[in-house]
Amino acid sequence: MLKYFFDVKNAEENRKLFENLYISKSEYMENQGQNPVILISLRNAEAENWENSFFNIKNLVKSLYKQFQYIKEKLDEFDLEDFLSIVKDKDNADWENSLKNLSRYLYEYYGKKVIILIDEYDTPMTSAWNERYYEKSRRFFKSFYSNTLKDNEYLQFAVVTGILRVAKEGIFSGLNNLKTYTVLNNKYAESFGLIETEVKNALEYYGLEQNIEKVRKWYNGYKFGNIQIYNPWSIINYLDEKEINVYWINTSDNRLIHTAIDNADKDLFDELKDLFNNGTTEQMVMASSNMDRLKDPQEVWQLLLFGGYLTVEEKIAMNEYALKLPNYEVKTFFKDMFVQNLGGFSRFREMIKAFKNFDFDIFEKLLNEIFLVSMSYHDTSKTEKPYHTFILGMMLYLDNEYTVLSNNETGYGRNDLALNPINKRNVGYIFEFKVAKTEEELEERAEEALSQIENKKYPVLLKECGVKEIVHIGMAFFGKRVKVKYKVVKN
Repeated sequence: MLKYFFDVKNAEENRKLFENLYISKSEYMENQGQNPVILISLRNAEAENWENSFFNIKNLVKSLYKQFQYIKEKLDEFDLEDFLSIVKDKDNADWENSLKNLSRYLYEYYGKKVIILIDEYDTPMTSAWNERYYEKSRRFFKSFYSNTLKDNEYLQFAVVTGILRVAKEGIFSGLNNLKTYTVLNNKYAESFGLIETEVKNALEYYGLEQNIEKVRKWYNGYKFGNIQIYNPWSIINYLDEKEINVYWINTSDNRLIHTAIDNADKDLFDELKDLFNNGTTEQMVMASSNMDRLKDPQEVWQLLLFGGYLTVEEKIAMNEYALKLPNYEVKTFFKDMFVQNLGGFSRFREMIKAFKNFDFDIFEKLLNEIFLVSMSYHDTSKTEKPYHTFILGMMLYLDNEYTVLSNNETGYGRNDLALNPINKRNVGYIFEFKVAKTEEELEERAEEALSQIENKKYPVLLKECGVKEIVHIGMAFFGKRVKVKYKVVKN
């Protein structure tokens, strides 16, 4: 949109795109079509190694230069040689100065300073981090961005967009005129998404206003500064397809998220699962990220926030925020990620089917198989927490049918886990967990867990909600082994 608004090329034709829009009635229209614009997206610059990434970068720049072939007629012989060295990928091509040089050529052609738009600037660097060639990528882009943005006298202004602000690594070192706006800032907050009135108007225009509650559940929930925002990509696709579905998550490269979470400590994974239950987590959030420290939980929380996988619930103190899942679309991403970690959807569906059919022998067998491949001995301990977290994560996948309750006060204590059916005619579940000291003790400890559910009156929690049939489940764990006992009680 910025390119079509500002670009001096085809200015009159582009002006028609903004007729009858709010901006057409503002003083900003005097800037329409006044500057040459360079637009480059680095989305396709990622690769499995630096050589291929650099090859992709060169192709993107070559394609950009070819868009401006018409300016060759005004280049002197030296600039023409440099221009063609890029287009023909010559050995002497100056890639690190390629955008700066192109901006000079355009300035001399039009007599006007250039606007540079760089989208997904951090994509090649996140790819480099994933594939372990980060330092080579960092060195190139430090020079590339410095030449383009720092000492470029032909530059009117630039807009650079991405997920991460990687200033700590020195990518933008020395750029004193660089202003950064993130999801934590109020300025431009409405420009990053769609506000409530815009979504309502769009739904009414397409005759979909009756679905506003579903749309809110799936695509609303982001908070930019103090403004509530809908995901624009998801809304646009919903208006086109007229079907609630996962849109934005499927367009994202989630490898960095997967890698960061897989490398993070267990406490972070536990807190992520707590967020499934509409909870929040209080975290320190700094302005920039250090990709060399993505095993640090603070860096992972920042990545999740700035990447759109979490949003701010409230600001608690300087650099401290309560974070939450923004909406159901994002929730499905974490649910699917967890299931993949359990060995894939096929096995998981089979296990859940056995669970719902009260076929707990099959459920126990499959659960033992999943434990064998999905839990390391580092995860297991003499405490219930890692097992509790594991089972909680599995059961949260049923949140369309159940409210998942963990460690709630009920009866004479706190139950470990409960599934409260949304439809009260369906079955409810109460879980109690125990850890055995030996494998031989598993049976006894599972029976003990089952008895505790009844002795401490844990089912009161569900009975008071109107649930008529409740399954008591006692589970005992030892290392990678689990034993399941159950009892069906009808009120």
